[in-house]
Amino acid sequence: MRRPINPFGGVRHVVWDWNGTLLDDHHLVVEAFNAVLSSIGGPRIDDEFYRDHFRRPLRHMYEVALERPVRPEEWPRFDAGFHAAYEAGEHDLELAPGAETALTLLLRNGALASQSLLSMARHHHLSAQLERYGIGGAFDLVDGQLQPDDGSKTARLTRHLETLDVDDPSTVVVIGDAIDDAHAATANGARVVLYDGGSHHLDDLRATGHPVAGSLTEVLEILAG
Repeated sequence: MRRPINPFGGVRHVVWDWNGTLLDDHHLVVEAFNAVLSSIGGPRIDDEFYRDHFRRPLRHMYEVALERPVRPEEWPRFDAGFHAAYEAGEHDLELAPGAETALTLLLRNGALASQSLLSMARHHHLSAQLERYGIGGAFDLVDGQLQPDDGSKTARLTRHLETLDVDDPSTVVVIGDAIDDAHAATANGARVVLYDGGSHHLDDLRATGHPVAGSLTEVLEILAG
């Protein structure tokens, strides 16, 4: 049997992020956030504000924008309003440049054993998007939110790796555009490559000490060493 070629330094599995990484949707995320703020008479934010304040839990951004705490009974309404605004504008979205190529090349010649998708997006909506773009078959596991969750990705990555039956997290690389992706990977013993998809200032991504890519092509170059 032909021996797999693995140029990625022991990496056997990649966990991809979706929004802002494989899907180029940062501008729509900002607009959906603004739609929620507008619905309650709040201020309009711009990309600079988003990059300055994006972090989990997401209610932190609303609190900074509104200059007051978000009440517990408000959060479900904010979450529903965000998703409604996002879904209303998503039909013009495109995959990030190089996304399909990256997904294909990572599995070519057996370089990796597998790849999966872990997203904070709602699972049913995520599945519909993957079907629309025709890339769902690239993943061994697609894992979106089954219920509203304003927390970190850390616990969800733990469950994701358990579902995949990963026995050595150091053979896993998480690829995402958020510092929360780095926190989740580190907490689970996995590696990470951060992608400059718009959620954070580039300097803030670099300050994590993890590799940072400006394109998905550069992600592959980093993995290849």
